[in-house]
Amino acid sequence: MDRRRAIVLTTSCLAGCGGGEGNPDQPPPSRFAMDAVFPQNGSTGASRSAPIGVVFNSTIDARSVTGESLQLLGPEGNAIAGTVTAIGATLHFLPEGDLSGDTQFTLHIAESLADTTGRRLPAATRTGFTTAPQAWADGATIVDSINSLVALTSPCVVALQSRGFALAWRDLVGGLDTIFASMYDSKFDAWSVPTMLYAGKPGSRIHGSPSAAAGPNGDMLLFWGESSADGQVQCARYAAAADRWALTGSVQAAPIFAFASQPLSAVDSRGNIMLVCNATGGLYATRYDVVRNHWDTPRRINTPMEHDYILAPCLAVDAFDAVVAAWIQQDDLLSRSVYVARFDPVTGAWS
Repeated sequence: MDRRRAIVLTTSCLAGCGGGEGNPDQPPPSRFAMDAVFPQNGSTGASRSAPIGVVFNSTIDARSVTGESLQLLGPEGNAIAGTVTAIGATLHFLPEGDLSGDTQFTLHIAESLADTTGRRLPAATRTGFTTAPQAWADGATIVDSINSLVALTSPCVVALQSRGFALAWRDLVGGLDTIFASMYDSKFDAWSVPTMLYAGKPGSRIHGSPSAAAGPNGDMLLFWGESSADGQVQCARYAAAADRWALTGSVQAAPIFAFASQPLSAVDSRGNIMLVCNATGGLYATRYDVVRNHWDTPRRINTPMEHDYILAPCLAVDAFDAVVAAWIQQDDLLSRSVYVARFDPVTGAWS
């Protein structure tokens, strides 16, 4: 059921059960007060998408309603984003999205709220409830069937602003390494038919799994490395506006004498792309500058070791557009260490 319709139905029910103005033949209440709240104060297992609001004993003066009239606060006292509206004697709060599961929330009703006769609430009031735990949907969905055990690699998935999620993986088709992708549309709760993005070359293999990153405007970027010794990584882009995939060519991600594998990608708030890959024991980074429309020359960000064995690299970008790469590297025959390197967007240098 549509949440807004559910709010109207709830309001009608509460009004019919004693909320609102009451019997017109009876005298008006002596003071402006709260009659009911939903979810009820102290309730547990509340729906994460159920209507939230307060019913009063007389009609609310819409002129007294502001964004602070009814606030939903999280467990740390943080205000949850949403919209406050008044319908008759009921004040509604509609969050921008579903609430977190198994979480305590507090409703704060401001004393500045008034009814149509000018009476204000005697004091601010707070009530609370706890949402039901979040749970996985029953069963799993098969997006595609892998044709060969040889092609079993880790798929990658990324959340998109435009529609939901994008999923990519590799498979063997006719003996050639092939890249597929499927889109999840949250509106229709369905995965799209897999799209073949790239059919590999005879005699060439895709190393590791593809890497996905959410781009600007709900786009998706996908990178993968092949066994050709030219230091290049292939790239495909999903354009949300056109709802279409397109190959965008290759990126020089490592020196030409090495093949690039295990590509990692991240996009900052400005749309700049950081691409890191493992190339013959060296960890190389190259950055796409959205203003200059240019990829930088790859630079090695790990310290060369005698053994140069790199395992499990990972990449992340923070709210200030700084990038951190982390990996495990073989120090000697008996030990390994966890290393990190940080890219400073101000200086344009790696630590």
